[in-house]
This record gives sequence, C-alpha cells and structure tokens, in this order.
Amino acid sequence: MSSEQFQTQTQAQAQARSYDVGLRAHMQNVYSRMTLGVLVTALTSYIVAASPALLQFFLGGPQAYVVMLAPVAVVWFGFNPMTMNAAQLRLSFFAIAALYGVSFASIFVYFTGESIARAFFMATALYAGLSIFGYTTKKNLDALGTFAVMGVMSVFILSIGTLVAALFGVDTTVMGTVIAGL
Repeated sequence: MSSEQFQTQTQAQAQARSYDVGLRAHMQNVYSRMTLGVLVTALTSYIVAASPALLQFFLGGPQAYVVMLAPVAVVWFGFNPMTMNAAQLRLSFFAIAALYGVSFASIFVYFTGESIARAFFMATALYAGLSIFGYTTKKNLDALGTFAVMGVMSVFILSIGTLVAALFGVDTTVMGTVIAGL
C-alpha cells in the first residue's frame, strides 16, 4: 500500500470519526431535551392530579374536553416551528410539555399507578427500540411515522365514537377494551 493511499484512508477515517462524534453530540442533546420534556409533562400531570383545586379547575366541568384536546389542537393547528427562532422553539416545546401534563392529569384520576407506569414503560421501550434501530441501521423511519399517525387517528376516532355511544346508553366496555389495547 502506497503512502498516498494510506494517507487518503486515514483522512477518510478521521472524517468518519468526526462525523460520528458530531452526530453523537447532537443525538445526546436531542435525547436530553426530550427527557426534560417528558419530565416536565410528568411533573405537571402529577401536580395537577394531586391538587383537588387544580383538578377541579382544569377538569371539573365542560372545560375538561378543551383541556384534554388542547395539546392536539396546538400541535395540529397552532404550531409552526419554521417561523420560530431557537429560543422560541425551546420555550414552546416546554410550554407544550406542560400543556400535555395538564391534559394527562385526568389519566391519574381514572387509572391506577401500575397501569400508568406500564404504559410509560412500554412507550419508553418502543421509543428506545426504534431510536436504536434507526441510529444503528441508518434506515429512514419516515414511513413508520405515517403508519403511526394513522393509528393515532384511528384510536382518536374510536374514542370519540365510544364517547358518543356512551351518551346514548350503549355499553362501551368492549370498545374501551379495544381502545386500551388489552
């Protein structure tokens, strides 16, 4: 092997290591911020659920539906990250995390701590598994996102159907089981 080929290989390896170090730092930043966002959501949810006054204020009347659906409305209709600078994005990210926390407070009222923990552990395992899979294989997981959005929309529509059916006195036990995925 000539010294020129060896030097070219060494430069390529150095560039690859530099790329990996930069990507690793970026991914650690992303995961750290997402962890903080989940923590803000969990703490907000716990604080609201633990306070009868806050629970009554947010979820004690017809405003409960507005509170529960507000995060979805903000993300779908009122959130445009392309028009925001970095500071605005960080602030809006944590504001949306807190809004999700208020919205999720109803979960603490209706479900046991064990079932909530199980759901969060399953979601964490799914997120970690997909992240590791995408990071190690370098595969584009965009198609999976489309599938997931359709799944979320299906569960949302089924939930609304169950709510309407319950208003008319229909037994919704089976529908609730389907929605819960048991």
